[in-house]
Amino acid sequence: MGDYEIAVLIGWAIAIWAICSVLFSESAKFSNLGTSKGRWFLIELLAFIPYVGIIAVLFYIFKVRVRFPPRPKQPRQPHQPPSGPAGGSTGGGWNRGAPAPAPKRWEPAQKQKCGCGNGTVPCGCGNGYVTQTERHHACGGTGRLRCQMCNGTGYR
Repeated sequence: MGDYEIAVLIGWAIAIWAICSVLFSESAKFSNLGTSKGRWFLIELLAFIPYVGIIAVLFYIFKVRVRFPPRPKQPRQPHQPPSGPAGGSTGGGWNRGAPAPAPKRWEPAQKQKCGCGNGTVPCGCGNGYVTQTERHHACGGTGRLRCQMCNGTGYR
């Protein structure tokens, strides 16, 4: 097998990948970029021409494919044992035929309020001054310090 045949076979493999990529992408992704899915399908059909295909695929990858929005990540569902006559949880398993619990949806953790109130705690100096005219160095004369538990945010 010569170099020309190897280049043609590699070009065809890349062209097949590009055509599948265009076919399995949503039309809305193309229209959001100001182009059409059908046009790129025809361009990728031209990718079967030796040596032209690699250029057509590179244009598709760097002009269209990289501008597609990323796929949203879906939370993974916990594995549930099979149920039913062949799956076997109805006979004598750990739940003895009880219905499987509904899968829980992922929710972000709720913020917990800190016990300090608004992110500050009283300073030990009293009113914020060491003497009548000299402000307390740690609190700057306010009489309150930033809470160390929540770093002044009010939430843990």
